[in-house]
Amino acid sequence: MKKPLTVCLITLFLAACASTSQQAKNDLRQGMQAEENQEYDKAMKYFIKSCDKGNEAGCFSAGYHFREGKIIKKNFAKALDYFSPACDKGMLAACNEMGLIYTHGGDGVEKNYKKALQLYQKACNQNEYDACNNIGSMYRFGYGVRQDDVQATAFYEKSCQGKSYQGCFNVAYAYEHGLGVKKNLSTAKEYYGKSCDLGKQKACDLYKQLKQKGIK
Repeated sequence: MKKPLTVCLITLFLAACASTSQQAKNDLRQGMQAEENQEYDKAMKYFIKSCDKGNEAGCFSAGYHFREGKIIKKNFAKALDYFSPACDKGMLAACNEMGLIYTHGGDGVEKNYKKALQLYQKACNQNEYDACNNIGSMYRFGYGVRQDDVQATAFYEKSCQGKSYQGCFNVAYAYEHGLGVKKNLSTAKEYYGKSCDLGKQKACDLYKQLKQKGIK
């Protein structure tokens, strides 16, 4: 059975939690096990306990579930409350998640492009590549910044270099349509291929379409 996304993420973050108490780490592990067992109320209880004891991975997990709203009622304000201490402790994925909430708003949280950009920049500057992609989208669509396709594609390229499938996809789209770069279908095909290899099915489909058109 495929592990829940949060379990996969937190497994990567356990090494970053060495400074927290053993009990906080034990609470985190119990939360992960409960989530795997689909005991979601129990999972949330342990994630929150872990966060309250200073474990940033517990905070991230609680925030993630409040943002997703799949195992507990969606609550963006609470998601921000839990993501914030994780971000402050250097968990860059949490900074990126906060940026997404402020970019799109909703559920009682107002859009705040300035905060979103600051959070994305903090994460991107430390090589959280999905955040670099999100900065690119702020420039692509003019969210709180002057619309600039050249800047957008530069950030998408940085994201792609970090193996973000969405970043590679967005670079491909820019070359296909001439957004901030000279239109080049061969380069577009190359980047759709990279995105496809990283797991984005739509990129695989577009790569195939360009190949069928004879694009080398």
